[in-house]
Amino acid sequence: MPAPHFRDQRSPLLRLGTHLLGLGYLFSEIRLKGNAYGAGCSYSGLGKVVSLYSYRDPHVSRTLDVFNGLIDYLKDVDWTQTDIDRAIIATIQDDSPVLRPEVATSLALERYLIGKTAELREERYQRALKATVADVKQTLLDVFIAGMERNNVCVMSSREKLEEANRHREADPLKISDIM
Repeated sequence: MPAPHFRDQRSPLLRLGTHLLGLGYLFSEIRLKGNAYGAGCSYSGLGKVVSLYSYRDPHVSRTLDVFNGLIDYLKDVDWTQTDIDRAIIATIQDDSPVLRPEVATSLALERYLIGKTAELREERYQRALKATVADVKQTLLDVFIAGMERNNVCVMSSREKLEEANRHREADPLKISDIM
């Protein structure tokens, strides 16, 4: 679904929130309860998208229902500041990883080309450090409420699993196409 660009002030908050969703609610509902091999939520600030995903998922329709229930979940979730602080620790390294020299030069070129300056990275870092539960929840709600109306769904599975999913999705069936 559409999301803010990495220069947007909400970008660091969105990164924290998608991390919490991926390792919390989505992991629990889709991986543990739904028996999928994996599930998560990712945010690409450069691509301006939030992606919800599962893989090796035996319950397509159930997973799509979990994705559709995210807004209600976000309204009721009771994250603590400790949860936010842990997400900060887990995600903050993304902007300042330990690098080998050959990787450092390509990263420097990438940052130059996209305008991800040291000042911008520091601003994002400070914004993340000041994140509160209310800030993260509101950012996620804003993005998800606007984005769910404009999202795209793609499910790659066997025709049998897709037809089974459609039996449970009469109001919003998946369009099934063969790919080669």
